[in-house]
Amino acid sequence: LRLNQKKKKIKINNKSLVPIGRFGKTHGLNGEIKLISFCHPAESIQNFKNFFINDEEEVEITFKSESSNHMVVKINNIDSINEVEKFVNIEINVPREDFPEIDDGSIYWNDLVGSKVKNTDEKSLGTVIKIENHGASDLLFIQGSDEEIIIPIEENFFKKFDNENKLITVDWEQE
Repeated sequence: LRLNQKKKKIKINNKSLVPIGRFGKTHGLNGEIKLISFCHPAESIQNFKNFFINDEEEVEITFKSESSNHMVVKINNIDSINEVEKFVNIEINVPREDFPEIDDGSIYWNDLVGSKVKNTDEKSLGTVIKIENHGASDLLFIQGSDEEIIIPIEENFFKKFDNENKLITVDWEQE
């Protein structure tokens, strides 16, 4: 994950914040806490500088150590287990503007949310409401007019994403 290090003041609104991780269990007695990264690869979460919780509250995160499945961090220089307990299971967000520009055809999953979805026959299927990973593949959850449609994000189904017009084309027949 590449990152543009230019520092700029950001006007935060809920739309521009993207969840990139979650605090796990407390770690030890000195205010450290586990951090579960949603980034791929996981350690690329350390490239971000501006972290937010509860939509607007900025927090300072210092990365202490990492193992294969989680990292240990300090928040706002908190030094006791009692103070850090309130952060357990809280999501961590960063401004969308802090994401590096990508030019290799990759897509940030977050950019898909809110996009209209149509099939190759130009039939509208609905709007993407969320994306989740269920082991085998990432899944698009689409709210149609009368039902929720779930489509795997795989080459044989996911054909095209037009980020400018927020439009996804899928090869999917809907009864």
